[in-house]
Amino acid sequence: MAEAGEALGGRVTIDSALPGLATWARVRDYRTHLIQTMANVDVYRGSMLTAQDVLDFGCDHAVIATGARWTREILDADGDPAPGFNDDAVYTPDDILAGAELDGPVVIYDFDHYYMGSCLAELLRQRGHDVTIVTPANAVSAWTFMNNELVKIRERMIELGVDIVTEHRVTDFRDEAVELSSVYRGGEIVSRECGSLVVVGVRARNDELFRELAADPDRCAGGGIASVRSIGDCRAPSFTRSTPGTSAPER
Repeated sequence: MAEAGEALGGRVTIDSALPGLATWARVRDYRTHLIQTMANVDVYRGSMLTAQDVLDFGCDHAVIATGARWTREILDADGDPAPGFNDDAVYTPDDILAGAELDGPVVIYDFDHYYMGSCLAELLRQRGHDVTIVTPANAVSAWTFMNNELVKIRERMIELGVDIVTEHRVTDFRDEAVELSSVYRGGEIVSRECGSLVVVGVRARNDELFRELAADPDRCAGGGIASVRSIGDCRAPSFTRSTPGTSAPER
């Protein structure tokens, strides 16, 4: 197993550093412990592989688990990508977790509807920012209705002083303000002051390595690789839709 970074766990390691999610690390710790007990598993840390590196391993089967990344893509009312959100003041969760410095006030536009939007709101409040969460749903982290966390998250946002705007979409961002459109009254536009916009919505697969290998079966066969497959977020980012046009044939 080749690990690109120095720490195992991937997305679990990153997300468990968010407020309230420390216990998620138990998943990583459990599996890491099992791997350490297996004599037939070797782990190579700090190993960012190219396609040629994979071929040089001389393996029979290659499994690519390179994860996914959050994008700045915002969807319009029809579910299509909306143009005009490439400003330097537009950030993704990956940017925030990497320590990006934001100008306030901060608006989080959350149409992922799970834990990330509310966790980032708490993290940014800890950093001293005024934070507003905007969501097209009728509640913050609306999907958590399914696991009975919805009320607790709402209570926490109120406790932290996070402003909440539900049932609205972000339709524009310019001149340090976002424009919001009601999901029910499309012609109604309101404006909110915004120094930084954080988009929590679409994740795209980091499948470039998989695509390169899968696109050249003869090269793989020549290297002794009988099969190439992608798994996890590299195959289909969880809790959200994947970006169109990123699929690749499998062997």
